[in-house]
Amino acid sequence: MDYKAKIINFEFSYDSFVVNQGEANDKAFDQISPKIIQASREGYDTVIGLFLVLGLLYQNNPSFFQLLEKIQLLSRDLGIKKIILITGRTEQFKLPTHLDYEIIHYPFEQNFVYQSYKEHIDKLHPWNIHATKFLFPTGIPARTNRLYLIKHFYETNFLKNAEWSFFKPWDSGDRQWCREFMDDYSDDEYQQFFATCERTIDSKYIKCKLNASSNDSSITEFERDPSWFDPDIFSNTLFSLITESVREEESNLDTRFLTEKTWRTIVNRHPFIFSSTPEMYNYLKSQGFKTFEEYMLIKDYGNIVNEIERLDAIVKNVEYFLNNATLFETQIKADIEYNYELFFKKIEENYKLLSLFNTQYNISKEELNFWFEQKSWLNLSKEFKINN
Repeated sequence: MDYKAKIINFEFSYDSFVVNQGEANDKAFDQISPKIIQASREGYDTVIGLFLVLGLLYQNNPSFFQLLEKIQLLSRDLGIKKIILITGRTEQFKLPTHLDYEIIHYPFEQNFVYQSYKEHIDKLHPWNIHATKFLFPTGIPARTNRLYLIKHFYETNFLKNAEWSFFKPWDSGDRQWCREFMDDYSDDEYQQFFATCERTIDSKYIKCKLNASSNDSSITEFERDPSWFDPDIFSNTLFSLITESVREEESNLDTRFLTEKTWRTIVNRHPFIFSSTPEMYNYLKSQGFKTFEEYMLIKDYGNIVNEIERLDAIVKNVEYFLNNATLFETQIKADIEYNYELFFKKIEENYKLLSLFNTQYNISKEELNFWFEQKSWLNLSKEFKINN
């Protein structure tokens, strides 16, 4: 059966520690409902709601389910036959039985890494077994894995073996979180830590930070293309330490997803150590990718439940892999190429899904390109504020 589908952006800020959930849902419904009404007037019988960036469909959250129920009731009253949610992250989300939605997973961040690099495939390098440093791009500092690891490397003078990025927290919540996390430091020691560790690999992210701090609304290079790192950065380092994470407050999230941090590493032919939750780690493995743990000192590190114990194991693995990767050169090269080729097979699957939207749901290629073939989230965040 063919449908006439209208794509509607369902993205909205849903950070429970920033704004009341009920208020966030009301705001979202106020912005979504006129678009559903308009779609009905224009003769559409299907609504496709996008959760491509946040994409974090919440488990066991009655408030969120109430929002979806309101959208469903409105759609049914208007004669909409089918509602589809396309999520960019959560792949195995389950709805209560009274909610009649079809859920389709589209790995948006995987695809926007591809969009960033597809015109530069010739610039990608083979793995450099002779590199002597590891790559450690951190991102927002108020995450346990990032702050704990860089704090340890700082205290042990191990940062001399890294190319890293690290930034001071720039909003009040992150500043409070970081200071409490490092309460074993005096104020002078804390300031010295950031004076030493603050560093950027390129200029993109720091400009985005400055904009956020100054309420500058101009679009930065980072926001246009957040995935892009110069391939030379990877060529000059031996492996990546990937720090995938979500905020600790978001404990009700399904973390079986991956962001540009992982996909960018794979497309640049880098082996890696994966610092995240066991759920994320095993999700990566379930997608068929090699995770290099057989070349580590502590091979089961990714499944250690206690986070601090897991991070301590990662520290040992970083030092071991830096000194011993040459022992496994042939195997590692094979795994790198396997991951690289599998990434592009995944991209082919993504395009097959877009083709299905075109043929089965009568969505033009131009509209699909607008929503899905993007290097960033800017087309999605114009209407709904996204809190990083």
